[in-house]
Amino acid sequence: MSLPISQQSNEIKCNRFNPFYIRFLFTNKKNKNLFIDFINAVFVECRPPCVAGRVIDFTFEEKDLPNYHLPDQYNNLDFSVVTDSGQRVNIELQTGCEDTFKDIELYYFSRLYSSQQVPAFMYEQLNPVVVITLFAQDQFPEPQKYIRSFSLREDSDYELMTDKMSFIFIEANKCQKFGDENSRLTKWMTYLNFSLLQKIEQLENEDKVFAQVISATNEYLRSKEEMLSQ
Repeated sequence: MSLPISQQSNEIKCNRFNPFYIRFLFTNKKNKNLFIDFINAVFVECRPPCVAGRVIDFTFEEKDLPNYHLPDQYNNLDFSVVTDSGQRVNIELQTGCEDTFKDIELYYFSRLYSSQQVPAFMYEQLNPVVVITLFAQDQFPEPQKYIRSFSLREDSDYELMTDKMSFIFIEANKCQKFGDENSRLTKWMTYLNFSLLQKIEQLENEDKVFAQVISATNEYLRSKEEMLSQ
């Protein structure tokens, strides 16, 4: 186990919504279980129509973006996940703050969906895409609703047109305040959302996943310091 966070002054300075940190935490092969734990926590509380079962494995896919989109390479992460029912789903994970986040989600959904390689005219073989955006700041007016899911439905009777298009928004601050404190998602949002050191230490001491998260965070901070010192 790592040292208690209260003994690690650098940990206080870590912006855990920083896209470089999110990338380091969830794409490191030796910590694959962390993303699996996180994504299952999301789907327990907000399951898209396209997802059946628990996520058991994933691969991380590097983007091939034009030069004018290179900054998004770190802010938007693409995963291909496999569930225990054998289903494959593509997931885009973002940390959002821009006012145009809805347009950004649509753009990256279309890119991820249309970039799949399938035989000619075999569009039914395309994997579903779920775009998940994490917000450090509140974005929606409802004071207590911290997670919401959108899909493509008929306007009057809400009939689902397709289950291959889903968008999930999570507001960390509201989740920490109003979510079930024993749920996995609330624990994740509590950790990411600049919580008090005492709360982070409690997570570390009571939950082996978050002990691993904090160990990975310390590794991230050490590598960051080493890079800056060069």
